[in-house]
Amino acid sequence: MITLRTTRFLAVNLFAAGGLALVLISCGGGGSGGSEITTTTTESTTTTTVLITSQLGGTIATSDNRFSLAIPPGALAQDTSITVTPESGPATVGYALQPAGLNFITPAQVALTVNQSELGPITFPGGLSIDLNSVPIGYLLIQENQVSTKSVIDQTTIKTSGNGNLVITGNLNQLNKLELAAADAVPIIIAEYTTDQYTNIPFKVLLHVGTGQGVNTAEFAVTRSVLTDITSTVSGQTEQPSNMASTLDSLLGATGYEFNNDTLQYTFSSFSLDYICSVTAGTGQIGLSFTIKHEGTFTATAATSTFDQNFTVDLPINCADPNL
Repeated sequence: MITLRTTRFLAVNLFAAGGLALVLISCGGGGSGGSEITTTTTESTTTTTVLITSQLGGTIATSDNRFSLAIPPGALAQDTSITVTPESGPATVGYALQPAGLNFITPAQVALTVNQSELGPITFPGGLSIDLNSVPIGYLLIQENQVSTKSVIDQTTIKTSGNGNLVITGNLNQLNKLELAAADAVPIIIAEYTTDQYTNIPFKVLLHVGTGQGVNTAEFAVTRSVLTDITSTVSGQTEQPSNMASTLDSLLGATGYEFNNDTLQYTFSSFSLDYICSVTAGTGQIGLSFTIKHEGTFTATAATSTFDQNFTVDLPINCADPNL
C-alpha cells in the first residue's frame, strides 16, 4: 500500500485529452440563445430540445446540469433544434445528440459532470490501495457516429469539482452519441505535498507516476501512453526556482516518460519538485499541467485511435509566519 505522509494529495488519471477552457454550465438546465426550449420526461430519461439560432448560437443543457453543449455564433448553417437524451449504462455515462451527423462550422464545446462511482473503480494488483474517491480521475470521452464507428475525442480536459465529482470538457465538430467510460489501462499521477508551509522555507511536491486498471467499459486497449510535457506555475505567496522549466524538461528527457501499461505489472516512479513560500505570510497556489499522448485500439472493431490529453491540477498552499 502506498502511504502518503502529507496532509493533502491529488491523483490524476490523464485519459481524456484537453483544452484548458471550461464550459460554463447554465443554471437550471434548458438552454440559452434559442427561441424554444422543450423538455420531455419519461420514467427513466429526460429529453431536452432547444432551438439554436445560427446568428446568436446558444447553449443546451440537461435539467440536472450534468451535460451542456455551447454552440458559438455562426457554428450552424441555419437555425436548428438540438436534442439531448441521457443514455447511460453500467459503468458508463452517455448522451444521444440529435440531429445525428450535424456538422458544426466552428467547434461546439461540450461539458459533462459525473461522479467517479458511476464509471467503475480504478484498481491496482498485489493489494496496493490508493484512495482516489476525492481526487481527479480521467476517462475516455468517446463519440459514436451513425454507422456505429467509435473514436476517442482528442484534446479534452478533466477537472475535479470535489467529492468525487468530475467535469470533462472538449470540442465537438459533429453531433453524435457520446459516451464516457474507462479503458483497460489508466495512467495515474499523484501529487503529494503538505498544504501548510512556513514563509521563506523551501518545500517539495512529489509526483508519483504509474498505471491503474480500469473496468474497460470503453472496450479500448491502450497500447502506449507517454507523458510528454509538464508545466508549473505559481501565484500568491508561492514561488518556484527560475530554472523550473528546464528541470521539468530534464525529468522527462527527450522522449518523455512512457507509462507501463501492462495490466499485470504496475509500477510507480517519483519526481521531486522544489518550491518556497515568500517572506510574506498568506496563501498561494501551484498549478501543474500535464500532457500525455495515447495510442490504442477498440477491441470490437480493431479501429485505432491516437489522441492527446492535457490536465491541469491546482495545489493550494498556506504560507504561515513561523514566529507566530
